[in-house]
Amino acid sequence: MSKLLCAALLVVLASCDDALNSKPANSELLGLWTCKQLPAKFLKNIGSPASVVSSIQLNGDGSFTAQSIAKRSPDRLTDLQGKWSIVDPSMTPSGKWSVEIDGYFFRLARKGGKLVLEQSIDVLKGYEAEFERKTSR
Repeated sequence: MSKLLCAALLVVLASCDDALNSKPANSELLGLWTCKQLPAKFLKNIGSPASVVSSIQLNGDGSFTAQSIAKRSPDRLTDLQGKWSIVDPSMTPSGKWSVEIDGYFFRLARKGGKLVLEQSIDVLKGYEAEFERKTSR
């Protein structure tokens, strides 16, 4: 019985999200990241269809292009381009390793063993977005 309990505990622990305790390699970040789903209420409030795809292309030369990124004040979707960087947890609002683009921080996390980018669009309204890497570069 105790072996079965230990095995079940290992499965549960293996499926948990991992804290990102060290700086990820650039090779883990380069490529196209797409948003799983922008918050439906956010899209409705700005009059955008639910089919909008938000994406970020991180390039090896430190440049990025981004389409339909959620921004606040006022709430909107915008396209961006410029330089990106990995930011140390001591320098971010969340206290986590992050990717910074255009002054916005996308938290880095591991979910199910995969690296994801998390965007807090509006903390008070609970608007969050999660990006998965679709292609590497």
